[in-house]
Amino acid sequence: MAFRSVIITEPAILKINNNRLSIQKDETVFIPLEDIAVIIIEERQVTLSSALLAALAENGIALYVCDNYHLPNAVMLPFLPHSRQSGAARLQVNLGVPLKKRLWQKIVKSKINNQALCLEYLGIKGAKRLKALAQRVKSGDSENVESVAAAIYFENLFPHKTRRDEDAVNSALNYGYAIIRGAVARALVAHGFYPPLGLHHHSELNEYNLADDIIEPFRQFVDIWVAKYPPAEEKLSKLERAALVSILHLDCKIGDQIYSLLTAVEITAASLITAIKERDTSKLKLPVLCIPKVHKYE
Repeated sequence: MAFRSVIITEPAILKINNNRLSIQKDETVFIPLEDIAVIIIEERQVTLSSALLAALAENGIALYVCDNYHLPNAVMLPFLPHSRQSGAARLQVNLGVPLKKRLWQKIVKSKINNQALCLEYLGIKGAKRLKALAQRVKSGDSENVESVAAAIYFENLFPHKTRRDEDAVNSALNYGYAIIRGAVARALVAHGFYPPLGLHHHSELNEYNLADDIIEPFRQFVDIWVAKYPPAEEKLSKLERAALVSILHLDCKIGDQIYSLLTAVEITAASLITAIKERDTSKLKLPVLCIPKVHKYE
């Protein structure tokens, strides 16, 4: 299973060579494509071949490009793959509203419980209140408990700040969320889902509605990292951006097992198919927040 995240921060030429990524700078570095999950291009002076783009798509590798502030602003994903395409897409199209609402209920409860764990791990008040709110979430989150919990959570986690502020904390959160969002979209596409068809999110202008549903209980892995290691300035340094990308390789608990967050995203995407097929929300496997620690791959 792919486990590497590659960040290009300097001028380079990227090519495909014997099923390896060739990175040509002063020296040439080769990385097997089978090891790579994501590539993030921050540098504007990067040249890459169409043969490489095709190979990345064939290997299910997500390719991010960034804006002038080094924030990811686009991601290239492969078309829905082979036999999975029609099966998963058909399941999505035929997914009834009641099951969508129950799945969204489970996602929101998981998100709020992870928010509570985040505050708990950091020794910040508010965790008990959030756990109580999680138990109040109804089908479809009809009472909008998610919004109430979010207000309490961010007020305690980042006092005197809002998500609308243009500051260092929000720059780091936005960067981290963009990386996780791309990883979620990559996993969904790999399992045959059609990302614009969401469970709860349904904007006609959003190509990643389903990813924006599934990402919710993963966001707290970014939150706890930024709270523990707040950036110095609004313009993130190379080291700070690299650290945020490394969140993909932190410990993440699903069930009784500890995986990397990247692997956990794959497990969640695969379990969503089972949950929909069997019309059983208990089959949807969602992450449980861990104290930030780099995962040890076997």
